[in-house]
Amino acid sequence: MTQEERHTRYSELINEHRRLMVDFCMVKARFDAVEMSRLVHECNIELWTHIEKIRKGATKAEQAAWVVLRCRNAVRRYRRQNKVSTLPIEVVGDDDLCVVDGDERNALIDILSEGLTSHERQIVELVRGGYSSKEIANLLGIKPASVDVERSRIIGKMRQRAEKWNGHIE
Repeated sequence: MTQEERHTRYSELINEHRRLMVDFCMVKARFDAVEMSRLVHECNIELWTHIEKIRKGATKAEQAAWVVLRCRNAVRRYRRQNKVSTLPIEVVGDDDLCVVDGDERNALIDILSEGLTSHERQIVELVRGGYSSKEIANLLGIKPASVDVERSRIIGKMRQRAEKWNGHIE
């Protein structure tokens, strides 16, 4: 791929999915503008570095899923390099995970989603980004009912993982 082709594909991808990337980074940065700016920068580097891996002629949904995965990788690498903790979690009583919000909720979702497939993690990230089932379905090229079924399965898997995990802590 020539530098010009690379630049063209990157520009098209960013123009089409900028909102998705920024929303993803905003959620991961927990609405901290400075952190979000750093994450957007890291995501741009990740996308530029791997732009040749996105299939030419990929659908908008395939591109969106690829952008989410690349951004997730960029955020993880950034946090590892900067030793940012993502584990502020509280677990309380009788096999129940406490209801937490903000940073703790996001960290809990990160941990519980580790056992999910890449497709399920894409859905989790889009839900966390505030996208509705209909919007997710449009992005991924599937029916909204399929998204609802996937969400139910994801919740079940996360609940099982939480119960198993909680049992090991006590």
